[in-house]
Amino acid sequence: ERQVIPPAEQWKTGVAHLKTLGDYAADLGLRIALELEPFKLSLLNDVPNMVRFIDDVAHPAVRANIDISHLQLAGTKPE
Repeated sequence: ERQVIPPAEQWKTGVAHLKTLGDYAADLGLRIALELEPFKLSLLNDVPNMVRFIDDVAHPAVRANIDISHLQLAGTKPE
């Protein structure tokens, strides 16, 4: 519930480790696809958070995969 580890620290740790994983994936010729999870406690629970996270990671091997059903569950309109 984001009480033990502050959300900003969770975010910072996730970004740092994903940059490392992005380097590893790139060395293997792979890409990492992050998926939006429309749950209240998920870090990437809406499009703005997904965009901010991908921007913070800023690694060419790390991309977003946004599932249409998850957009629907998150209440995101098509536009």
